[in-house]
Amino acid sequence: MKIEFGKSQIYLECENESLLLSEHLDGDHIFPAYAADKAAFIYWVNYGVGQTRIVAYNLERRAYQYVNLSGFSFVSSLYLCPLMEEESLRAFIFLGTKNKQDDIYLFNFADSSLSNLTRSEASESNIVFHQTEQKIIIEFETKNNLLELTLDKKTFQPGEIKKRLKAEVMISVVQKNIQDDIPQAVTFANSLTAFGDSITAGKMRMNDLIGEMHPELAYPEVVKEKLILVNYGTMTVYNRGVGGDSTLDGKNRIAGDLVNYPAYFFAVMLGTNDTYLNQFSLQNSKENMEFIINRILQAGSYPLLMTIPPRNDFYGTLDYVKKNIADFNNALKEIAQAKEIVLLDVHKAFVDYNPPNGWKTLLEDIGGNHPSPEGHQVIADLIAPALIAAPPIAPAGIKIVRIAGNAYQISWSKNYEYDFSHYEFEYGWNSADLKFKQRVSNNLHTIYVLPFTRFYFRLCAVDQQGNKSSYSSTFSTKSN
Repeated sequence: MKIEFGKSQIYLECENESLLLSEHLDGDHIFPAYAADKAAFIYWVNYGVGQTRIVAYNLERRAYQYVNLSGFSFVSSLYLCPLMEEESLRAFIFLGTKNKQDDIYLFNFADSSLSNLTRSEASESNIVFHQTEQKIIIEFETKNNLLELTLDKKTFQPGEIKKRLKAEVMISVVQKNIQDDIPQAVTFANSLTAFGDSITAGKMRMNDLIGEMHPELAYPEVVKEKLILVNYGTMTVYNRGVGGDSTLDGKNRIAGDLVNYPAYFFAVMLGTNDTYLNQFSLQNSKENMEFIINRILQAGSYPLLMTIPPRNDFYGTLDYVKKNIADFNNALKEIAQAKEIVLLDVHKAFVDYNPPNGWKTLLEDIGGNHPSPEGHQVIADLIAPALIAAPPIAPAGIKIVRIAGNAYQISWSKNYEYDFSHYEFEYGWNSADLKFKQRVSNNLHTIYVLPFTRFYFRLCAVDQQGNKSSYSSTFSTKSN
C-alpha cells in the first residue's frame, strides 16, 4: 500500500487499484497519516470553504468518519493524535485555533462532544503524546513553561495541568557588558546579525550557479557591499541563517545568538517554514516572533522585522498556503506596530517588482521558494537604507562627578557608530523647561553651576543624517 500526497488530494494506491480518497470533499487535503490497531485508518485535515474538518478513512470497512470543526481556523496535523481501541476509532486529540487562540482539544466519537483541555492564556507548542494502559499523558510548552496533562484512558476525564519545569531563558544585556571593551564596542555598534532560515543562509538553486549554497550572494553580504558604496563604513555581518528553521527554532536559539553574535542591528526573517507545514498555527508563530523581538530589544539591539516573500513552487499554488503567508505577514505588521519597530515589507517589494509576473524572476529557477540573486538585491535595497535611517545608540551609563567648587564633570558611554556626528545636550534650571541646547562632540562634558541652584540636563546622540536617538532620563545636580 502506498499513500501519496499530490495536488492537495489524498490518493491510496494498492496492488490492483488506485483510490482518490478525497474526491468527494472540496478544499485542500493535507498531510495524511496512518494508524492501526486491529483496524487501520488513514486520517488527514481538510480545509474546505468555510469548513475545517478531520477526516478518517477505515481501510477495512472503506468507511469515513468526520470531525466537523465549525469556527476553527487551524488544525495541526503534526499534533493530531488518534485514540483507538481494537477496531474502533474512539477520539482525536489535536491542537486547534478557535477565536484566535491555540488550545489542545479532544473530540469524542461516542457522544460527538468537543472538549477544550487546556484553555491557557498563551498558545501551546512542542506537544508530545504518551499512552499507558490507563492514562494518556500530554506534554506541552506554553510561555516557556513545560506542562503536563493526564487523561483517564477510559473516560477521557482530564486531571490538573501540572508544571514540569520552568524553561525561562535568561539572556545577558550584551550592550552593557561590551561598553568597557572599546574594540568590542566598535564592532557591536557597526554590526548586523541576519537571523533567519535558508533564505538568509543563501540557498538558491539557479541554472547558472554551481551548487545550492551561495552566502556570498545573499542579502547579508549584499547589504555590506551597498553600505560601502555609500561610504557608510564596513559593517561586520553575521549570517545566522539556518536551513529549515521555523519561528519555533528561532525562538529556541535567539538567546544564544544574541550572546555569541552581538550586534546592534538584528534583521529577522522567519516564517517560510511555518506557513506551508502541517504544524502551522498563526497564533503560535506570532507568539514565537514576539518572543524573538522582545529578546532582541532586551539585549539593547535594534530589530528590523521582515515579511516573508511569496513562493513560486507547488505549495505556492495552494490557497491555504497563500492565506497562511498573508495572515502571517499581517501578524508581523501588527507586531511591528505594537513594538514600534521597523518593518521591511519584502513580500510587497517582490509583488510590486515589474508586475504582474516580475516577482517570479526574484525567486530561484529550481524549486521556487528561495530568492534568486536578484531577489536578494531587492531585500538588501530595503535593509541598507533602513540601517542608515536608524537612530543612533542612545547615551547610557551617565555619571556626575563634582571636580572642584561648582564644577561638575558629566560622562557617559561613547558612541562608536560609523555615522555618528555629535551629542545634543539640553539643560536648564527647571526640569520641565530645558530651554538651552549645546552641541557636544565627545562623551565627557564639564558644567559650572551657579551657587544655590539646581541644574537639570538630558542628552541624546545625533548621526550624520540628523537622526536622533531617544533622550536619556533627566538628571540634576545642586551647587552648595
